[in-house]
Amino acid sequence: MWLTYKALKYVKSKHRVFRKYKDSHHPACVRASRLVSREVKKAKLNYEKKLAENIKKDSKSFFAYVRGRSQATRKLGPLSDSGGNLVESIEGMSELFNEAFGKVFTKENLSDIPEAKWVFPDKGGLGLCDISFDEASVLKSLEKLRDDKAAGADELVPRFLNLIKQKLACPLTILFQSIMVCESVPNERG
Repeated sequence: MWLTYKALKYVKSKHRVFRKYKDSHHPACVRASRLVSREVKKAKLNYEKKLAENIKKDSKSFFAYVRGRSQATRKLGPLSDSGGNLVESIEGMSELFNEAFGKVFTKENLSDIPEAKWVFPDKGGLGLCDISFDEASVLKSLEKLRDDKAAGADELVPRFLNLIKQKLACPLTILFQSIMVCESVPNERG
């Protein structure tokens, strides 16, 4: 991904020279090899510099490159279960992790969820009328989305939302204002 057209041209030229002389110590082969080495280093340096400059917008590419260059490999296991037995299989280790994380999280009782009151009692019955939405504030919130983040539950990628944020701000403003006026949030299906 970092190899430029110029560096590739030098690599092909080096291969042609080597096919012609069939000796890596020949002065023409040494010169071609030196040129390739210099150009490849320059291309790699430029690519790394560009990754570092764009780290705020595209951190995913930076860390993918760093992970690829890393010599260390991360490997889990073997793990020991509650009985002290060693578990080496991937399936067994994933079951142990599932069991451990399952103990940490509590399962909520979904049948007895309290209903939230729309009106705050200390505001004198005014409710949420002091909250207002305008297109500028919605657009400002949309501009805070980072392109390198994963899609949410709606499966919309932030990069896509950033591309259409100008056109999306108005409908979202209307939707949010409608929620405040009607005092109800629409369900998933519409």
